[in-house]
Amino acid sequence: MFLGYACAAGRALLDVRCGGATTGDILNAGKGTLGLPVPAQVSAVTAATALVTIGIGGNDIGFSGIVSACAQDGLGNPFGTPCRDRYTAGGTDQLQARITATAPKVAAVVQAVRAAAPNARIVVVGYPVIVPDSGYGCWPVVPFAYGDVPYLRTVAKSLNGMLARTATANGAEYADVYTPSIGHDVCRSRSVRWVEGVVPENTAAPFHPNAAGEQGMATAVTARLAA
Repeated sequence: MFLGYACAAGRALLDVRCGGATTGDILNAGKGTLGLPVPAQVSAVTAATALVTIGIGGNDIGFSGIVSACAQDGLGNPFGTPCRDRYTAGGTDQLQARITATAPKVAAVVQAVRAAAPNARIVVVGYPVIVPDSGYGCWPVVPFAYGDVPYLRTVAKSLNGMLARTATANGAEYADVYTPSIGHDVCRSRSVRWVEGVVPENTAAPFHPNAAGEQGMATAVTARLAA
């Protein structure tokens, strides 16, 4: 996901978000779901752009595949750690390795935006809570094994930590949306959660923010801009 804001005269807004996007989609032209040409998202940024917000990284580490695999693993082994076992087999944490490998890609995105808009304010936006920030989840409603919830929480915090460090190291800002989303995880009631579960009850894709979550994230970004 990438958000390009051109806030010059008239404070025009340009939104070039794309579901399932990776850092490569920001930097390189490609094809959309219908096979039509899609320009590199960074091409929307110009020298007149005053503010750019970037939300990226989750798809680079394989977010959809991770949640799908962990949910399937948890259905068959709710009291174990099948997801953690899957991704740490052989003694190496594959997800932590993916996060580490994604850092230079995020850095390249920030640098490309800076080159296109030298005077813009650039804000890298983190990811909200998915699994609860404490405890062991809510199997089988969200079928992550009890022992895997702490592991997945650590992965989420590691991803956000990488984004924060990379933003700072490359002259950008970081908007923390994880902290304000605590208490709004997938295990909460329909009216409280910001992120939907396996079967969404609010309009959103599974394990993606609903309208309340998008608003909460926007509020967090707005607060960062006002700081």
